[in-house]
Amino acid sequence: MRTREPRRPTPVRSATALAALLTVSAAVPGFADFKEDFREGVKAYDEKKWDEVIVRMQSALNDRPHADVVKVLIFGTFRLSYVPNTFLGIAYYNLDRCDQAMPYFEHAEVQAVAPKRAQSYYSEMLDARNSCLDKLMSTAVNEATTAIGEADRVAARIDESLKTDEGRAELARNQALEQRINTGREALRDAKARLEAGVSSSAYLTAQDATLYAQRALSELGAAISDLEAAVASGVGTADRAARAALADATEARDALGRLKAEPGVSDLFQQVATLGQAETDANDILTRATNTLNTASSGNDAAGLESAQSLANQAREAFLTAADQTRSELARRESAAQTAARAASRARSGIQAAERSLAELARYRSNAAITDWNSTLGPRQRTLEGQLQEARDKLVQGENDGNARLISEATDLAASADRGFLTLARDAERLIGASSGQGAGETPEPSSPPAPALLRTGAELYFKGEYQQVLDLLDDPTSFDDGKARAQAHLFRAAASFALYQLSGKLDEPLRASVLDDIRRARGADDALAASSRFFPPPFVDLVSSDDSSGD
Repeated sequence: MRTREPRRPTPVRSATALAALLTVSAAVPGFADFKEDFREGVKAYDEKKWDEVIVRMQSALNDRPHADVVKVLIFGTFRLSYVPNTFLGIAYYNLDRCDQAMPYFEHAEVQAVAPKRAQSYYSEMLDARNSCLDKLMSTAVNEATTAIGEADRVAARIDESLKTDEGRAELARNQALEQRINTGREALRDAKARLEAGVSSSAYLTAQDATLYAQRALSELGAAISDLEAAVASGVGTADRAARAALADATEARDALGRLKAEPGVSDLFQQVATLGQAETDANDILTRATNTLNTASSGNDAAGLESAQSLANQAREAFLTAADQTRSELARRESAAQTAARAASRARSGIQAAERSLAELARYRSNAAITDWNSTLGPRQRTLEGQLQEARDKLVQGENDGNARLISEATDLAASADRGFLTLARDAERLIGASSGQGAGETPEPSSPPAPALLRTGAELYFKGEYQQVLDLLDDPTSFDDGKARAQAHLFRAAASFALYQLSGKLDEPLRASVLDDIRRARGADDALAASSRFFPPPFVDLVSSDDSSGD
């Protein structure tokens, strides 16, 4: 990470870009209490009151969620750039809560604002972050290594048992046992691969995943060795213990499904999706049969019956696990659908707001004395467009209430059409005003600097709010802008949003990095005078845009 002084702001050489940025600046709400909270948070930091630092800086972020070059007066004449994420990360670090500190460190890097008087804090943040990374990495590696070692020892016991004739025979006849061993070994391989990847890339989250896979491997292999050794050993007592262990596993799987159902909204899901309810019923039926078979076989010293009870218990366990997996899949599908609908609705609302702004701008033309017959010339078109805008509002409301993606999409299209129509009306009004001011009939009045396209204005607003994915969703097709400079700005905001997401991913998402470079190249192709100002974008991104080959991080 760079810690040098930010470069001097590079003037934005695109009139369209300047208009968009000024529009965004005007749309940002007035500062609330973030300065007071930030000031008191810095004082608490100096007094090492870490809990108070967290409360103050979090409150500041609620009012002003992104870093800025704005100077906050701390005391006397000492002013400090607004960098709450930096102080939050340091506070959590000093409270030995590195897992909570890391997201703030990452945000502080993405939104790097480090003027000279903040360098000491910034350097302390870097030291704290590196210390946290080392600590989290060390803990993750130790835990993963221990869990993998335990799973390896159980796997070795299985290998020894399978060297015997009895072990091989049991494996050949017991498909459930073979499947469990294979599942456990695959999880163990995955655990080792993730540990190796985490160590090589210094990614502690990947190393933590290795522990989870190793625990899964240990669970599967531990159950497998228990079943295998029970089968190899002779006597009804051993078979009885194996059957009861399998029944206990099935019961735990049933209870786990019950805990899942107790989570908010999941019980209703079972009422709405018939297959989930039927899967649970079938699993309970198998569990009941396994219990009855075990009781009968145990009282009659029936080894074959005990094996049957064990098999039924294993089937019940798998049935409960499958029902739980299906439940999670359905929850994930519904959550994804809800997120997609929310993004679509957000885009529709943005389009409606853009059209409303364009409509509001017509007021200055209607009041112009040069247009005396607005109602008969431009008025009918305006009323038609206002009808489209109202229809867009109605469709959005109905689409959100009914969960109807088609209506939301229609609302988006109607709003965009109305916005274009209002802008066309504005241009026609300007021509009428120009004609009345003495220009010839064949002349076209010189237009004033046109406002930034509605989608571009909205995209800029979303970027400065930190809604990076929404920027990519909204500006998904920059080629739709007729003006080259507008296309360049759309690509620039897409590149900046992808750059922020890439930084937040820990610089591990290579496709995102490739998207950043691609959008920068396309922006330059649309406007060879393209420049990114450090007033609006983080210095690392400004450096990347200004570099000759755009190959930096």
